[in-house]
Amino acid sequence: MSNLEYCIQKAREIPYTSNQQRHYAIVVDKRGRLISSAANSYVKTSTVMAKAAKRVGLEHKVFCHAEQLALVRSKGKGYKLYVARVLSDGTVANSEPCPVCALLLSESHIKEVEYT
Repeated sequence: MSNLEYCIQKAREIPYTSNQQRHYAIVVDKRGRLISSAANSYVKTSTVMAKAAKRVGLEHKVFCHAEQLALVRSKGKGYKLYVARVLSDGTVANSEPCPVCALLLSESHIKEVEYT
């Protein structure tokens, strides 16, 4: 199973809740070994996300996105980030970083990013 397929599988395991995106992200090293993982959180926030949201003028985007949580949990390690998004019926959907996550990624240690 590829790293992106793993992300898709984990995103499908997230219980569907109306009006909430099912995203799952992982950070891997150059050999593809898992360093960290995370799903979107609609109850947690962090100072990292809040500060980045303020810098891009989106102060209301304070909940932790999968990418941001995976980056923080990787503690500066890792080479590539994978992010998967699935719809309510489990269909894989296109995903792209929001402006806050794009800022965090541009300032991170990550060299490659792959979204569904």
